[in-house]
Amino acid sequence: MKKNTWVEVLEGTTGCTKNGDTFEMGETEIFKVHAIFEDEVVVHGGAFTFKAHDVHMIKPADFAWMR
Repeated sequence: MKKNTWVEVLEGTTGCTKNGDTFEMGETEIFKVHAIFEDEVVVHGGAFTFKAHDVHMIKPADFAWMR
């Protein structure tokens, strides 16, 4: 997967902060991927981690309108 991948994280998804605290997403958001591991996706400069099956990969064409 390329470095400039973006993911959509849906409201209600459980994530983990850099400090290990868990939290629930308050609203659907799109994040730039920081790193990808076998079962986890790290986003937003390494601040948040989500289970890989909880995130939706977005193709560049899907978010071009946001720029």
